[in-house]
Amino acid sequence: MNSRKAERVRGLKESQSAIETLRSLWPAAFPEKFKLVKPLTSKALADIVGRTGWSSAYARGVLQAWKLRAAYCEAVLRENLRVDLNGKPVSETVDEKARDDARKRLAAIATRKARQQEKLKTAAISKSDDATRQSV
Repeated sequence: MNSRKAERVRGLKESQSAIETLRSLWPAAFPEKFKLVKPLTSKALADIVGRTGWSSAYARGVLQAWKLRAAYCEAVLRENLRVDLNGKPVSETVDEKARDDARKRLAAIATRKARQQEKLKTAAISKSDDATRQSV
């Protein structure tokens, strides 16, 4: 794995704590409340790198994790304008490719949740069946 890819992957893996850092610097751009999330401007990456000192690849991984969240995908579908890191709308609009990507990601999230629920249901039924067999 080349170093840029390794840095991006590290950003993805460390995204939970890194996003907390971004929240402390730009609370309006990285809100905790689901409904307050807005699509970010394409300049966000460069601004993050400039302020945090993170490598571009690492910051890209962190932003990728942020943008893969359901809240961000729903914001892309809900909003027309993107925002800067201070949460102010910019003239950059959300395009159809971004909306299509968001729809696909939300569908993947829903599929994963349905599979997890089915596994839990199957495990509960199996556990119930085992308990029934043991009591007989």
